[in-house]
Amino acid sequence: MDIESNPFHVLAANPRDDRRRLLSLAEEAGLLGDEEAASSAAAELVNPRKRLAAEIAWMPGVSPKNTAVVFDKLVSDPRALIKSYSSSLLATCNIVSAALPRIILDGAQLVETALKLFKQYDEIDASSVLSEINADRAVSGFPEITDIHLVSEELQKRRHYFRAAVTSSLDNLESRELVSVVTELVDIATAEGTTHGPKLVTDVVDFYEVEAQSFLKAEEDNIDKLIDLILDAIKDGMDDEVVCKALDTFDAIVENWDAVAQPIQVCAQSRGVAHEASHDLARKIRNFGIDLFNDHEKLEFSIRITELLQKVFAEVGEVVEQTQEDAQTLQNIANQAMVADREDDAWREELTYEAKIGGFFKDTLRISPDGIVWKGQTHPLEAIQMVRWGGTRHSVNGIPSGTNYTIYFASERNWARIETKDEEVYKQFVDRLWKGVCVRILTEYLQSLRSGASIKIGPVVIQDNGLTLTRKRMLGPNEPVFCSWREIVTGHVDGSLLIAKVDERKVCVPLSYQEVNNVHILELAINMANERGLQRLSHVLGS
Repeated sequence: MDIESNPFHVLAANPRDDRRRLLSLAEEAGLLGDEEAASSAAAELVNPRKRLAAEIAWMPGVSPKNTAVVFDKLVSDPRALIKSYSSSLLATCNIVSAALPRIILDGAQLVETALKLFKQYDEIDASSVLSEINADRAVSGFPEITDIHLVSEELQKRRHYFRAAVTSSLDNLESRELVSVVTELVDIATAEGTTHGPKLVTDVVDFYEVEAQSFLKAEEDNIDKLIDLILDAIKDGMDDEVVCKALDTFDAIVENWDAVAQPIQVCAQSRGVAHEASHDLARKIRNFGIDLFNDHEKLEFSIRITELLQKVFAEVGEVVEQTQEDAQTLQNIANQAMVADREDDAWREELTYEAKIGGFFKDTLRISPDGIVWKGQTHPLEAIQMVRWGGTRHSVNGIPSGTNYTIYFASERNWARIETKDEEVYKQFVDRLWKGVCVRILTEYLQSLRSGASIKIGPVVIQDNGLTLTRKRMLGPNEPVFCSWREIVTGHVDGSLLIAKVDERKVCVPLSYQEVNNVHILELAINMANERGLQRLSHVLGS
């Protein structure tokens, strides 16, 4: 209800007029104008309960003389009213909201005015409003209001009018400026999402979100089409330069979507809730980046997508955390050269190593992208499925006599065992074995678990959501016990990886690093899952 359409204005009345005066004014107004409107206004004002809505929408605490000045300025100079201030906060909010639709403000002026209105509304005290209204009712002869909740309810309804006043002014702006103004409003009102903002800023953003839905949906459809187009182009062997140009367009559309969604995201952040549309889009874009890496070995493009997510979804907490993890994972992958081109000179140089092992007659040990050469036999890296290694210290009469290092690897058809006392040779070779073989095996394990398969390493059966250990019994057979990843801890004992249930240490299995295949790989996967609090091991690859 606008003050210009308020029953008090329709009858040229004021809140201190009694019932007889109101009926007389209604009769006069009916003779001079719209009889039905005058009759309706009188009916509302003489009813004590209905009257409250008109009183809340009026200017409590403002004298009839100053009320007349307000209406004169609504016609002659409404801009002056947005800077006016009454001793009554409710009256101020009603006056400013009446003036807003009658003027055109630029972005900066609208931000200043809206923030002032938001703050003043939050400072309105229902008990003070009740006192102001009852003071007028005491003079006019209408029964006083005794239930403050009635006033609070009407003030709550009044929020819709104040919000509409601000959004009507926003409609006067060009689209880009409108987005900029709403973003600035939210940033200032919520201290960039760190504090709860005024009630009205939430109302404005909720209305803005509804209005923005068609745009956001259209842009999301464009994003979907570009994802399909880029993936198809890569499948068809399109040149990376062409794909980069498509990604430039993709980046621009995502940034455009985020620019419109940003005030919604910040407002949600200030309330401690998730903006589902942002989460859904971020998840879709993240999966796109994962596909670029997992399915097409486009690590550079995947990193680019992760950087885009970090940039545009900086206001969405969970997305920030996830993309930080993704960025670290991709960096680790890049460092380990998981998808490096095997013919690339840098990869070949990093992976290639050669040493002589033995006494008088020495054997050559060599590893390179072409495979591992040992005792005249070549083992292709991609064929190797099992690895293990470790060192055994020796002593004579308690005096250390050195350490023997053992490295074992095998494919389905061939196997090899390397023994050396040279710690440097051992470290250099294991480092390259890890990069050239173990990372691939780890990835294959995780992909297999994701598809629902299980993997057995020694006596331990591994599934995506946990593994099966053994409860040892003094009498009777041992009992298998399934444990989720959050229920296990790991440690080291006598050259073995010890896996145990957190709250029951009798449920445990030791896995020897030198005697059980791929224990080192399992340990890394478990550590990565535990560090990130993952429920499924395959989530190391991305959800």
